[in-house]
Amino acid sequence: MSEPQNEILSAMGEVALLRAQSGAVLWVNDAFCALFGGAPDDWQGRDFGSARTPGPGERRRYEGETATRKGRRWIEWEETALESGRILSIGRDITERREGEEALRGARDEALAARRMGKAFFSAVTHELRTPLNGVLGMAGLLEASKLTANQAEHVGAIRESGEHLMAMINDILDAARLEAGAVELERSEFDCGRLVRSVVELLAPKAFEKGLEIAAVVDPALPGRVAGDESRLRQILFNLAGAAVRRTEKGGVVVSVRRLPGNQDDLARIEFAVTDDGPGFSEEARISMIDPSMMSDEDAAAADNAGLGLVVARRLVGAMDGDLEIETPPGRGARMTARIDLKVAHANAGRAARLDGRTVIVAAGSAALREALCEQAELMGAVATPAATPAAAMREAMNDPKAALLVDAAWRARLKDAVQSVALAGLLLRPDQRGLISGLKKNGYDFYLLKPVRFATLAARLEGAELDDDWDSPPEAKADSGGREGVRGTRILLAEDNRVNALLASTMLRGEGCIVDIVANGAEAVAAVRRAPYDMVLMDIRMPIKDGLAATRAIRALGGKYVDLPIVALTANAFEEDRQACFTAGMDDFATKPIDMDGVASLLQKWTQTEKQAKLA
Repeated sequence: MSEPQNEILSAMGEVALLRAQSGAVLWVNDAFCALFGGAPDDWQGRDFGSARTPGPGERRRYEGETATRKGRRWIEWEETALESGRILSIGRDITERREGEEALRGARDEALAARRMGKAFFSAVTHELRTPLNGVLGMAGLLEASKLTANQAEHVGAIRESGEHLMAMINDILDAARLEAGAVELERSEFDCGRLVRSVVELLAPKAFEKGLEIAAVVDPALPGRVAGDESRLRQILFNLAGAAVRRTEKGGVVVSVRRLPGNQDDLARIEFAVTDDGPGFSEEARISMIDPSMMSDEDAAAADNAGLGLVVARRLVGAMDGDLEIETPPGRGARMTARIDLKVAHANAGRAARLDGRTVIVAAGSAALREALCEQAELMGAVATPAATPAAAMREAMNDPKAALLVDAAWRARLKDAVQSVALAGLLLRPDQRGLISGLKKNGYDFYLLKPVRFATLAARLEGAELDDDWDSPPEAKADSGGREGVRGTRILLAEDNRVNALLASTMLRGEGCIVDIVANGAEAVAAVRRAPYDMVLMDIRMPIKDGLAATRAIRALGGKYVDLPIVALTANAFEEDRQACFTAGMDDFATKPIDMDGVASLLQKWTQTEKQAKLA
């Protein structure tokens, strides 16, 4: 090694040494001596080899822990085989970096453990809070189905409404806590945005109609056929937004719309979900509080009527999807809440061929929300739509355009008899509880009816002249499905439920439908029961003493034979996706949340004791 090179290496802050192929040290610099001790001459001839000597022209890098004057230190070595055959080694002390990495790994492990504990805590809290409340709601439902005086029915209804309100608060609190703890993981599946919006609107329709509100969906026919994303979380977002609008609105209506915004690539669509209501709107302070609920004043919290926390959850879920949520209070019109989210296009073909090009539609309704929603939907489908805010305006439009289709809200049916006779096509808009009016429609000049909230496919079919069923004049009661409980009566069910109130509620409902029900209080008793007697289905609570529902299911499946195909349905107060997956992993066939709904249980019985179970056995 030349003298200039020797000077450069001596001045380096890194450790440097030159050694022979045998490993014997030929030269070391001052930094080497400062770390390992001694003087340069003390190291000459001593062995300081490595496990493997690099070959000619080879360079290798490795890390190793070595004893030094400062204790054991981690050194990163870079060794190069020189043309002379000697080995030049440069070492850097990386102990602090390694310790930092170890600390980060430790912190990560602690965070993961805390997250697992957080999930377990949320699951336990969910169960403990919802279980007694489900009993309250279920018993209130049983009472409502019995013979009550008017005052008693009103009191029970108040109990049920208060319980539902409390359940919504619990769900919002738990969701907010889970989001804060990072315990929410997004799923991915293919779904139809239009169908999603319609399902949310139809779910909220009974509550809206009960308050005297209109609620409607507007679906852009230009939407992709199917998109990929977290459908359940999107449903929760829309349910929180639209549910808040229904709770806050006292008169008027709520409109939920979905459309594709321009400007995205073919395989990525920016979808806008909007909820518009006729409620009181939001103050600036209330909008700020939705970012940080701790900033919500008592006045804002009271005015929001629990909408605030639900909107906080919605905002955070939208953020988790890399979208944005905008909340506005337009002049003179309630509030508008808009979520914009990028979703992968799974199937570009919308598959919605129904068009109303050339059709003129007059919408006669006192509700601005209903008029605007139906007119917007008709126009999206190619029609020319005219809103009529008064019966006089509707009459005038009908007389001016006798080829138009006239849609009349049921509240105005008596005042628009002449208008109905003047147009080519007339339809009556009915709430589900107004089905009794159907039998008299034809003699009053109506060609069809539409049940609210109106589906755009049904609207298209009616405006295109599709005929109603031949028996549409028959009272709806005569068309009731008398076989709705077919396959339920006589079914033998094992109910595994440790909560006495919930067991009484479920067994009362099931026995009221003609089921034969046996009750056990824990998973160990459930395993013993299925070995003693044949059952058509097991309703298995998840959390029970001695042996929980998951362990009991695994034990039943392990019995083999006929027990492998015994239908087992999870019955739980928890409704999170990880709970659902845990049930399926344990070997359960389906999932039902408390309080049980007899229609839902009947559907599960028919599903797993007949068609699908037969397919599974085949």
